[in-house]
Amino acid sequence: MIGFDNHNALQLALPDSPERQAAQAVLDQVHQEEALAHRLMSDMRRADQAFEGLVELPGYAIFEPHSLDDNNLFDRCGEYVFGRILGEPWCVPRQAYPASQYLYNDTRDFLRSKGFTLVDPAKVVPGDIVAYTGEHPIYGHEATLQFGFVLGESRVRSRFGPGPVFEHNLASIPSRWGSSVFFWRKLL
Repeated sequence: MIGFDNHNALQLALPDSPERQAAQAVLDQVHQEEALAHRLMSDMRRADQAFEGLVELPGYAIFEPHSLDDNNLFDRCGEYVFGRILGEPWCVPRQAYPASQYLYNDTRDFLRSKGFTLVDPAKVVPGDIVAYTGEHPIYGHEATLQFGFVLGESRVRSRFGPGPVFEHNLASIPSRWGSSVFFWRKLL
């Protein structure tokens, strides 16, 4: 097991690209529609329609549509991956907010305390977890901004906020959701 003092050696940089910029443009539209829906106290149908713009980009596919009948505001990417896919008892969807605070803001120590270890990018296998990291836009420090489940062949499954679950290319994440990635694996 590689110690956390060497964690930068396990970091994979994500260069900005036209694909990431295009994904970010769609996400910006989603955020505008979400803000409008909250301000007008209306439903999120317009935001969901904006999310569908991602499937027009290369490599994106909706795996699970967002249920408009399901109030899943706390069932975000981390809760989806750790709670729904992996069934971690500390991450029950819709009830995971206290754990989420540490999951996103203190990822390395928190996941290590839950039995996960960092994985060399050259040794990633299907079933590993990808954590997209970058400077948090509000708090101004490095944080995990997105989690995904590695499917293989540089493909990832992840929920975008409380929206749909997408399958996408590892490096095609919207540009504001991180400039590098770390991979995690649960120790048995």
